[in-house]
Amino acid sequence: MNAKAYAVDNHVVFNKNQYNPDSAAGKKLLAHELAHVVQNYKPELLKTQQQKASNHPPVSQPIVETGKATNSKNKKAFACEGVEVEAQTRANYSNSFTFSKSIQPAADCEACSGPDCISASGTIVSVFRARPTVSLPAVPEGLTACERRAVRTFINTTLRQHEQQHVAAFNTYNGTVRTPYSYTGCKEGLNAYVQSIHDNLNGQREAAANATSDALDPFNPPIPCDCETL
Repeated sequence: MNAKAYAVDNHVVFNKNQYNPDSAAGKKLLAHELAHVVQNYKPELLKTQQQKASNHPPVSQPIVETGKATNSKNKKAFACEGVEVEAQTRANYSNSFTFSKSIQPAADCEACSGPDCISASGTIVSVFRARPTVSLPAVPEGLTACERRAVRTFINTTLRQHEQQHVAAFNTYNGTVRTPYSYTGCKEGLNAYVQSIHDNLNGQREAAANATSDALDPFNPPIPCDCETL
């Protein structure tokens, strides 16, 4: 072989007295042969890389799409959360009474005497009526069309049904009560005495009906609203 140097695999072999990296010619010869080494080595490197790749199955890479990340909630189960609607049910209580009386003269009155001192008895008939009225709220402003439909449905179903429970509670006030009475005193005090008996009954019935109504609240269910949020 007459070549000054030659490449074998990834080695450079120089002929006698040809290796002189300090001279310009020697540097040129070395660079030339190294180029051959690189050319010869590339196919081997590629083959080795392919063999390594075949021993390891490909790993799938995650695909990221901006705006569609799985942790971004484009919908909320209760998009109408924060929307508050309140209905009002008024009891509108009314009451009245009548009473019968059987009057006899009496003699042991402290503040009066003679015909003004009486003993009376009879029955008080007390009538109690509630006429509840329900005021449902309007749909609040500033909602999307979807949210308006959801809130309107909530008002006309869940909220209306709840207010009807208040109606039923207030209606427990209704009734007619007959109360026997017996009075001894001045004639002019009879009406006030009967009135006090009726008023006491009225207070008890109002308190009981109001307590039944109060037990229904607070009432704060979420508004089902499967709407897209912006």
